[in-house]
Amino acid sequence: MLKNIIFIGGIHGVGKSTICTEIRKENAITYLSASELIKWADMNEDPKNKNVMDVQVTQDKLIVGLNSIQAVDDNYLLDGHFCLLIENNEISKVPVSLFQDINPEILCLITGNVEEINQNIVRRDGKSYGVELLMKMQDEEIKHATYISDVLGVPLILGTNEDFSAIQSAVHDFLNR
Repeated sequence: MLKNIIFIGGIHGVGKSTICTEIRKENAITYLSASELIKWADMNEDPKNKNVMDVQVTQDKLIVGLNSIQAVDDNYLLDGHFCLLIENNEISKVPVSLFQDINPEILCLITGNVEEINQNIVRRDGKSYGVELLMKMQDEEIKHATYISDVLGVPLILGTNEDFSAIQSAVHDFLNR
């Protein structure tokens, strides 16, 4: 299993990959996307559909993907979620056991204005989950990220899609320890 992972979470459309790309520009760190590791596009007829049919299957695929990485001594940014949308747009918490398997050094959570996030999703995916659902999901992500941080005993660094300087600083400090 990989070590030296910094997990970057947030709801769909908040800008996780954009922020990870920005952080990577300034730091020697490898960026991994949970969606790419689980091969989300291969699992769905419509890869823009964010509803997960079987949370355990997707999380097992994520662990398999992480285990397939060869450069185990590198440092990694892994973007993903603390909560997922399942059938009927219900919110499901990602099991703590997944985060125990990932064994992150730091947890980060990116939040943002859900009205803007909804517009981003509409532009990117041609879908709207609605501001109310995204607000509820973001609230659940905050609660669950805090809980996971407490259970794992690792720091939770908060940032927004407009000001993620605390996350940048945490990554920089981690890499220069």
